[in-house]
Amino acid sequence: LCEDEARCNNHTYGVYCTGWNDQIVYAPPRRICDGTKHCRDGSDGSGYNSRSMCSVSDNCTAEYLTSNGKIYGLVPILNYTRCGALHDGTEPYCTNFMDQTNCSDPAKVGLNCSINGYLSTVSDNVICKGVPKYSALCDSALIPLL
Repeated sequence: LCEDEARCNNHTYGVYCTGWNDQIVYAPPRRICDGTKHCRDGSDGSGYNSRSMCSVSDNCTAEYLTSNGKIYGLVPILNYTRCGALHDGTEPYCTNFMDQTNCSDPAKVGLNCSINGYLSTVSDNVICKGVPKYSALCDSALIPLL
C-alpha cells in the first residue's frame, strides 16, 4: 500500500533529509540534482557529492519551470527516482519517460517489453494515467505479465 507519493510498498521515491531549518523535508525525484539545495547534507545532489551523484552514466534530461521559462538539465536515474509518481499527473522526472522503466517495485510494473534490446518494465504510472508517449519506450511487441 502507498502512504503517499514518497513511500509505497516499502520503497521510498525521492529523499528524506534535514532541511535548512532543521526539519525533515522531502525532496521528490524531480528535485534530485535540480540545482537547488533542499537538503543540508547534500543528499539531494546539491552538496559536496553532487558531481559524482548527479553525473552517473544512467541519466536523462529533465525539464524545470523557472521564472525565466523552461530550462533543461541532465539528471541521474537512480533506484529511488525510478517509477515515482508523475508530477501533475502526467509529467515524468525524465522528458523521455526513461525514469518510468525498469521499476524497482514490482507493484509499480504495468507491462513488460524490450527496451533498447533488453527485457524491462514500464510503470503503471504512465499506462494508467493515459500518457500517450509510453508506447515509444518499447522496441516493439509488448510481453504479457505472468
